[in-house]
Amino acid sequence: MAGGVATSQQSWRLIGVEGHPLNSDGADYQQIEQTQYRVSAGFNGRFNGGLLDGIGWDTALTFMENKSDVTTNDLLVNRIQRAFNGLGGAGCNYNTGTPGVGACKYLNPFSNGIATSAINGNANPFYNAAVANDPAMKAWLYGTYTNVATNQILVFDAVINKETSIALGGGNIAWAAGAQYRYNRNLDDWSDLGDVQATPCVDSIDGQQGQCANPTGPFVFFGAQRDGDVDRRVGAVFAEVKLPVLENLEISGAVRHEDFGGNVGSTTNPRISGRWQATDWLAFRGSAGTTFRAPGANALTPGSSKGVRNIAGSYRAVVTENNPFLEPETATTGNLGAIVTAGGFTASVDTDEEELEDLFRNFGRKNPDRVLDGIEDEDVWVTTGDDSQAEELAPTSGKVFLRLERDGSHLLWGDFRPSEDLDNLVRSDRTLYGVEGTWVSPQTMPNGEAKLRFSAYAAQPDTLLQRDVFRGTGGSTYFLSRRDIEEDSETLIVETRDPVSGRLVSSQRLVQGRDYRIDHVQGVVILTAPLSPSGSGDGLVTDRPLGDYDVNLVAQYEYVPTTGDVGGISAGGRGEVWVSDTLRLGLSVAREGSGIADSTLAGADLLWQRSDETWLRLDVAESEGPGFGTTLSLNGGLEIDPASPSAGTIGNPALGYRLEGRVDLAEFGGTGFVSGYFEDHEAGFTSPDLDVTVAQTAWGLDGEVGVTDRLALTFGTDSFEDALDKTRTDGRIGAGRDHKRGGQRCDLQAKAGGEGQPRRGCSQVQSDHDQ
Repeated sequence: MAGGVATSQQSWRLIGVEGHPLNSDGADYQQIEQTQYRVSAGFNGRFNGGLLDGIGWDTALTFMENKSDVTTNDLLVNRIQRAFNGLGGAGCNYNTGTPGVGACKYLNPFSNGIATSAINGNANPFYNAAVANDPAMKAWLYGTYTNVATNQILVFDAVINKETSIALGGGNIAWAAGAQYRYNRNLDDWSDLGDVQATPCVDSIDGQQGQCANPTGPFVFFGAQRDGDVDRRVGAVFAEVKLPVLENLEISGAVRHEDFGGNVGSTTNPRISGRWQATDWLAFRGSAGTTFRAPGANALTPGSSKGVRNIAGSYRAVVTENNPFLEPETATTGNLGAIVTAGGFTASVDTDEEELEDLFRNFGRKNPDRVLDGIEDEDVWVTTGDDSQAEELAPTSGKVFLRLERDGSHLLWGDFRPSEDLDNLVRSDRTLYGVEGTWVSPQTMPNGEAKLRFSAYAAQPDTLLQRDVFRGTGGSTYFLSRRDIEEDSETLIVETRDPVSGRLVSSQRLVQGRDYRIDHVQGVVILTAPLSPSGSGDGLVTDRPLGDYDVNLVAQYEYVPTTGDVGGISAGGRGEVWVSDTLRLGLSVAREGSGIADSTLAGADLLWQRSDETWLRLDVAESEGPGFGTTLSLNGGLEIDPASPSAGTIGNPALGYRLEGRVDLAEFGGTGFVSGYFEDHEAGFTSPDLDVTVAQTAWGLDGEVGVTDRLALTFGTDSFEDALDKTRTDGRIGAGRDHKRGGQRCDLQAKAGGEGQPRRGCSQVQSDHDQ
C-alpha cells in the first residue's frame, strides 16, 4: 500500500517482525527450570522349606517426582485495546488521560512504524519515525506469569511365583500372583496473571474487576488456568497360570482386579491366550479377554482446562470441560494369528475382533487401535526396576508382518523407515506401512560394500509427515505442534546450522530410550541431556556472542490431519553400483503423491573414495512440489510459528548441487587434513533438509596442517551469497604449539567486508603425556 501502511489480513501478529521489546536482540525468551528424580529399591529371593518351599518373591518400591517451573510473558488484550485508543503506557491514567497526549500513547499496528526486521536485519524503506511506537509503551503491553507444576508417583509391587511339581505333556505347571499400589498426585500453582480465579477476564487487570461469561484470562495467546491439587490411589491384585499342555501347545490364563475408588469404581479383567507350534516353521496363536481404561484424575475434577491447538493451520483457543461422572472405557478383545518362520523368512498375521465375514479381510489396512499403544504406563500395568528396553521384532501397523531375508537382501511388508543415511540429499525420513525391499549382489568390494545395491518402497499412507524445528533452549523438554501422533513414527535429529545461510553443518539421529523419551498422546519429548541453543565453530573465538552455529532439534512424525486429502502413494527407490574399487554411482528418487504434499525429489550422486578419510562426493538433485510443512519454535514449543508457505510449487522444478570432500594428508606423507564444500541451490528447491526461497551459493574450506611434530597451522573460511545480495564471509587462521604434549593454541578470526575487527583467542592445551 502507499507509504508502506500495510499489514497481513491472514497471519498478522502484533509486534511481529519488529521483535520483542523487552530483549535487545528482539527474541522472545522464557525461563524454564525442570527437576526430575526417581528413587527405587527392590528385594527378591526364594523361600526354602516349609509350606512356602520353592516360592520366589520379588518386591519393589519406586517414587518419582517431576517439577517444572516456567516463567513466560504474553501480550495483554486489555492493554492492546487501550493503546489502540491512544491510552497506552504505564504512566497513562485510562480514566482521566487524553488519547495521544503526554504519557498516553497510541499503538501503530502497521509496518510503517517498524525500522528494521528482527528476523533478517533488513531496513524498512517505508519506515516513518513520526509514527513509530514508543519502546516503553510496547514493553507495557506485556504481562508475565509463572506456573509451577509438580507430578508425584509412588508405586509398590509385590509378586510371588512358583513352578509346581504337577507335570503336563509339555512340562510343569507354573503360576504367579501379586499385588500393586499406585499413588499419583498432580499439583499446579499459577501466579495471578495465569490464574483464572485471580484474573478471569481480559479486563481483570490494573485494578479492574472484569466481567465475562467464559473466563479465559487476560492474554492474547495463552489461556489462564486454575490452581489444582489432584491425587489418585489405585489398588490391584493379579494372578497368572501357565499350562504347557503338550510340547507344542501352551495355554495361559490371567486375571487382574483394580479398584480406582470414587465414581470410577473397580474392574476385574480376565484374559486367556494360547500358542500351538503346529510344525517347525508354522505356529498359531490366539487370545481373548477384556480391558479397562479409567479416566485421568484431572478429567474427573470439576472445572475445565484452557489451551491452544493448531486447528486447520491456525491456532485457536480450546476449552476442555472436565466431568466428575466420566465413565471408564471398556472393551472385549480377541485375536487369532499365525507365525511362519523358515530360514530367513519370518511372517505374522493377526485378526481383529470383527464380524465373522470380515475376520479375514482387509489385511493390508492399518489398525486405528494403535493409538492405545500411547497410554501411559501408570494408567495400566506398571513394571518397576531396571531400564530395559523392548524391541519390536515384527513391527506392523496392521494385521500382517512379512519379512523374507537371505544373503543380506530382504523383502518386507509392515512398518519401515526408507532411509537411515542422513548424508543423502534425496531420501525419505517417514515411517510408513507398506512394502519395502533391498537387493544386494553377492559380490563385495575391498571396502566391504556390495558391488550392486538396489532398494525400493511403496505405501499408501493415511497420515501426513509433520516437521517441527526447535531451537535448543538449554533444557530437555520440547512440546510438539500436534498431539496423538502415530506410535513409533518419530524421527528425532539434532542438527547444527549456519545462522545466516541456513547451511546444514552436521546432523545426528537420536535413539529412543537412550537419547530421549516421548509421550505420543500428549506430544511431549524429553531428552536425556539438555540441548544448547548454539555451538561454536572450529575457532576458539567467535563474532557471535552465543556461538557460531544454531543448534536445532528436528522432530519428524506422522499424524492424521483433520482436513484435506491424504490419499496418494508414497514411493521411492535407490540404486548404487561400484564401477571400480574407488568409484561409486548412485541414483535416487522419492515421490509423495498426497494431495496436500504432492512433490517429487530425484537425483544422482558420484563418490570417489580412496579411504574412509580421503574422499570426494558430488550430489545433483531436482525437486518439484511443496513437500511437507515445517514449524519453528524458539522456546521449546510453548510458542510455535505457523508453517510458512513452501518455496516449492508444482510445475516449477528447481536444481540443487553439492560438492564436498576431504583429504587425509597422512596418506600423502604429511600431517593433518584439508576439507571443503560447495553448494548451489535454485529458488524453490525442497528436500528433507532444505526449503530454498531465494537462489543461494555457499562454499568453504577447513584444514589443519602439521609444520613440525610440535607445530600445526589451522585455517578455515566460509562464504555465502544469495540472489538478494545477502552475503557473509568468515575466515580463520590459527596455530597450535606442542599440541600433542600439551601447549598453547591460538586462533585469529575475521569477517570479510570490513565488518568488525579481527579477533584473537588462545587456549592452553593439556595432555596426559610427558608432563
